[in-house]
Amino acid sequence: MKLHNDDIRGIRHLYGSRKNRERERATSKPRVTDPPIRPGIPDKCYTGIDAMVHLSDKYTYAFKGEYFWPINDQGSWTKELKIHKFWPGLENNIDAAVTLSDGKTLIFKGGK
Repeated sequence: MKLHNDDIRGIRHLYGSRKNRERERATSKPRVTDPPIRPGIPDKCYTGIDAMVHLSDKYTYAFKGEYFWPINDQGSWTKELKIHKFWPGLENNIDAAVTLSDGKTLIFKGGK
């Protein structure tokens, strides 16, 4: 298949010529697009969060899979922690959570 001359000019207009791209590649710094991947640990910035809740200890907790992240009142996220190690008996993959006005927190998973 051969591109029509008009198509080639359009592509060069959008993306530049091969010589310009090679010159740019040789002089430009490498781009960082994705964070380092840590196998098994979800990245809180690139994956959806399962649930979030603000507890009476003044921390907000974000849950994803078997992990959670405490978030302080300045919005700083700490290192991820495993749910079952911090709260024995609490299941992974939380669906929702809410703290009531009396300070009690309800955590939902499926029909539980």
